[in-house]
Amino acid sequence: MSTRYRIAVTGTPLPPLTYQGEDNLATGIRVIVPVGHRQQVGLILGIDEHPLGKFTLRDILAVLDTTPIWTTAELALLDWCSRYYHANWGRVLETALPTALRQAKIAKTIKRPLIAHPAQPNLVTLNTEQQQVLHSLQQQLDRFHVSLLEGVTGSGKTEVYASIISDVLTKGQQALLLVPEIGLTPQMLARLEQRLGTAPIALHSGLTDAARGKVWQLTRTGVPLLLIGTRSAIFAPLPNLGVIIVDEEHDASYKQQDSIRYHARDLAIMRAKLQNCSVILGSATPSLESLANVTQGKYQQLKLTQRANRQPIPQLFAIDMRAQTLEGSLSPQLLTAIQNALDHDEQVLLFLNRRGYAPVLLCHDCGHTLDCPACDVPYTFHRTKPNLRCHHCGRVAHSPRECPQCGSQNWHLVGQGTQRLEEVLMGHFPNTPVLRIDRDSAQGKNKLPELLAQIRNGSAKLILGTQMLAKGHDFAGIQLVGIIDVDSALFARDFRTLERLAQLVTQVSGRAGRGNKAGKVLLQTHQPHHPFVQALLTQSYDQIAQDLLAERAQTHLPPFGHSAWLMAEGRKLEAVQQQLNRLLVQVSNPLVQLSGPMPALMHRRQNYYRELLWLQSDNRTALHATISQLLDALNQPSVAISGIRIFLDIDPQDMP
Repeated sequence: MSTRYRIAVTGTPLPPLTYQGEDNLATGIRVIVPVGHRQQVGLILGIDEHPLGKFTLRDILAVLDTTPIWTTAELALLDWCSRYYHANWGRVLETALPTALRQAKIAKTIKRPLIAHPAQPNLVTLNTEQQQVLHSLQQQLDRFHVSLLEGVTGSGKTEVYASIISDVLTKGQQALLLVPEIGLTPQMLARLEQRLGTAPIALHSGLTDAARGKVWQLTRTGVPLLLIGTRSAIFAPLPNLGVIIVDEEHDASYKQQDSIRYHARDLAIMRAKLQNCSVILGSATPSLESLANVTQGKYQQLKLTQRANRQPIPQLFAIDMRAQTLEGSLSPQLLTAIQNALDHDEQVLLFLNRRGYAPVLLCHDCGHTLDCPACDVPYTFHRTKPNLRCHHCGRVAHSPRECPQCGSQNWHLVGQGTQRLEEVLMGHFPNTPVLRIDRDSAQGKNKLPELLAQIRNGSAKLILGTQMLAKGHDFAGIQLVGIIDVDSALFARDFRTLERLAQLVTQVSGRAGRGNKAGKVLLQTHQPHHPFVQALLTQSYDQIAQDLLAERAQTHLPPFGHSAWLMAEGRKLEAVQQQLNRLLVQVSNPLVQLSGPMPALMHRRQNYYRELLWLQSDNRTALHATISQLLDALNQPSVAISGIRIFLDIDPQDMP
């Protein structure tokens, strides 16, 4: 006897296929099936009870697992992901399964490890506000509930996390803690291990394929543990899940930017609903989406309004850069403040979210810029050779001696990157070493932890960094924070820019004053009277967020409307535009506004032209129905154009 099974096949753009195999194979186990002339790993989704017709079924070749790798609820999450993001099951499995489990290897049975969880973990005594928040969270365990924990920077959210996780582990359950970037939170990981008395299990892209596979084999056993990971950890099997915590829930890193463009925060909420557990969203600067859900009664909002060390939140002061004599991009006022802090043996953090030496290399005689030949952006000039690097496609080149346009050798560097600012600081403060932390300086397996250790032990006094230092760090010695430039964000085209700017300034400012002295933040700007700059100086993040929500409501932009973009990409611009125009005539829905074709913000990348259709609607169902129509039209030979690649982003967080 044989049974027909619906099987999702990895590595294919196909919907689930039907194969026959031995009876009583469980849903959620991996098998090997033939696809054309190849053998692929597939996942059994269930029995196919539809009439077979005249088709001859192919056989399942091998069974890889003795027990399901995902539970029924976890498979339901993958199904929701497939439907909501309009992605076929093959792509879902490519995204959700570690490489080791996408290979045709028999899963090794592992012994259930002994994870020691002490009867009395090493938890700290919480202050009154933390205790009240903890009590509210404890009341919501063992059922689906979403709590937004809004705690000012330094308020001790991690200690609250530790107490909740301890409760869950004591019950014999599992906990999942999502973080934006695992490499930026070593202090939190160490603190949780100390508090819980057991080491968390890490899952992130920095692990080898074999290590990720071993973590999966461990978590699927249901043994009590804390799994800490980046966005892809949302797919890890955790059959005994008691709580999901999304730390820094506002962070854009939770949104996948290729393949299936899922948002890990949204998947976390759906997973908690399917597995009937509580989810906690933590942030000092919550996303507007989460705040809107609080207003609509979908989330419970809990607040930590005071720092655990009782120091006040650092106050921001603006430095008017107009008509100033600058040293590099540093004003005299900021240089004086830095010197004063160093004289008092205090640490200083300068924030510039632009790595490299200079954003543009320009001929001073004719104005020619050296642009990436594959993208519509200038090369970024770096101090080390090869000097010219495209931060979008990765292309590198050596800077020419002469201008290819006019032959001049009079090159001019425009703008400031962290490398150039580092030189300025070294020249002005020759007796104080400058510690630069960005993606270039932190390359290497142990480099970033080594750099961060210099800040924590106080040996680094003058620190220069990008947004790598803006989140998840508790540096007790930093008293002064200087924000070098906010003006470029005031005039960006993306409607989310001001929200992101408010979050970034608040987060960076929160690095100051975490020790026994109050902190101070200086913000350099050529727009001191700009309404949003004034808001940053005089209002709390909550006040700014409410004003931004009111603007979004008036314009029906997210979170009060629903949006998506569909992008066509190809070598020839005319063909790309023709493809989108062909799609436009296939759909018509009065509830959905379609705009385009329009150029992407980066119109050409890696020699591919990129054009967009922007979709917006107050009705989510109508929006998704229109997207389905567009994707179905691509299956028609009269509509699809050869050589054109199509990308889709549901609930986009950025314009491409």
